[in-house]
Amino acid sequence: MFQKLTFLRVSHFMRYNFRFLFPVVIICVSCVSISYEKEFDHVDSIIRETPDSAMMRLLSIDKDRIVRAGDRARYALLYATALERSFSDTTDVNIILPAIRYFEKHGPEEYLMRAYHCLGRFYQNGKDWQKAYLSYKKAEELAELSSDYYFKSVLCSSIRYVLGMTHHNEEWLTYCEKTLEYSNRYAKDSSWISRDLMEYATALSDCGLYEKSDSVFNAAALILVRETANPTELLYGAQTAMRKVGIRPELAIEYIERALAMGAELNDDLAYTYSYALILQGQKGKAEDYLDSLRKFPPTLESNYWNYKICRRLKDYKSAMEYCEEFSRLNFKDYNDKNNISVHKAEAKRNEAVAALNKAESRIFRLLFLLALMFLFAVIVTGFYIYQLIRRKRQEELSKMEDIAEETSRLLGTNQALEDKYLRLQQSFCSVYQNQLSELGRLCENGISDIDAATIKNKAVTVSTEKIEKIIKDIRGKKESQLSLEKEIDANLDSIIAKIRKDFPEFEDEDILFICYMAMHFDSTTIAFLADISKSNVRVKKHRYREKILSKSSSNQDLYRVVLQ
Repeated sequence: MFQKLTFLRVSHFMRYNFRFLFPVVIICVSCVSISYEKEFDHVDSIIRETPDSAMMRLLSIDKDRIVRAGDRARYALLYATALERSFSDTTDVNIILPAIRYFEKHGPEEYLMRAYHCLGRFYQNGKDWQKAYLSYKKAEELAELSSDYYFKSVLCSSIRYVLGMTHHNEEWLTYCEKTLEYSNRYAKDSSWISRDLMEYATALSDCGLYEKSDSVFNAAALILVRETANPTELLYGAQTAMRKVGIRPELAIEYIERALAMGAELNDDLAYTYSYALILQGQKGKAEDYLDSLRKFPPTLESNYWNYKICRRLKDYKSAMEYCEEFSRLNFKDYNDKNNISVHKAEAKRNEAVAALNKAESRIFRLLFLLALMFLFAVIVTGFYIYQLIRRKRQEELSKMEDIAEETSRLLGTNQALEDKYLRLQQSFCSVYQNQLSELGRLCENGISDIDAATIKNKAVTVSTEKIEKIIKDIRGKKESQLSLEKEIDANLDSIIAKIRKDFPEFEDEDILFICYMAMHFDSTTIAFLADISKSNVRVKKHRYREKILSKSSSNQDLYRVVLQ
């Protein structure tokens, strides 16, 4: 019970105080992200000059505590940049890929530009020149509008290295010129510009521009004469002097000895370069000390190449041939090893691709099967729904039709009874006048046997005149005669004329008399004779009266429709 009450109190507190705790949480999270941002800004400011210190600062950060995706992406970029600036030989592109994926979507372009450069450097370390070149070109596209000439210089230097390794001499020369241009803009008085000049001189020499190559090399040599020249640039100048723009052993020895005096250490390639320069300058004894220490190590392609050149220079042709044969053997072995590795890699990749393809096919088959089942289920459900909808609609239509049929039957029964009644009245009423109008014919038939034609004609005219005058007097006489006619029609046709006078007070006596002719169903010829108008006018007036009477809403509509149809 106590635990339950405690829980209720805590939940009540959280419910009513969460709106105050939420801003505090936001502020805390914001503070954490801001502290990382400051740390990353500091690392970014020192990463170019002291990449090792930047790496130590990055390694001191617990990556698991970095929550925001943007901070993780920037950490990956700074870590990859520190590896690149410290000339690490790593080939793990997965280090930089998270940064590329994030900055491609969210920016900024400056970070994406640097990320692609790091990606190219990792591909370059793995000797994948094509991917390295493509990555560098993407970085170059993003750097077009940038004013960071230091980065442009480094990027062009990376591109020229790939072009030089793949023997694209003309493009190599172009990017050497671009690198030198950006280097002069970024650090015009820096001694490390000499390295760009040395590379430019090498490119000119490979393109056959020897005079210009010598001039550029001499300009670089003038920079290395200064006391501010650093060991790295001196050693690179020594390599260039001995291998790339001709043989200048005196300069190579000067540069290497100055670098040694500054505390530099020589790798195997530089040691062989120094030894060969000493031999060319006649200092064989000093060179032998280096060569004896170097020959204790296992032979490599580069060591055999240098030993071959040195023995040939010393005219020890037998040893030169041995080094040459060893060089060929190592080169063949290296080629086979690389080829076997490539074959194994290709086979492994093929097996992985086949397995992935089979797995994908299996997944696709299952997916298609599920989609087919879902489609079939959807078709069944849709069909059932449509069937129910149509069935319901049909039932509603049948119900409506039944209601309409029932109502129609009821109305038809009522209307039919009224129509039968009015027709009987109309026929009985009109038969009186029809008998009178047909009596003339009977008189003519009776007198044919004993009276000549002229007598018959005269008698017929006399009789017809009397009859017609009587009929006209009855139906087209004075006002009293019309009222008498209306009463007779009302008596026989359910007071239709009285109802018309009541429903249509605007009708005059002449209109009512014409309606009486319509109610008595006289033909158009008879009405034309009685009303003294043409037959066409009779048809027009019939239509107008019938339309006006039947269009008005009235309780007598059934009577009007039956009598005046």
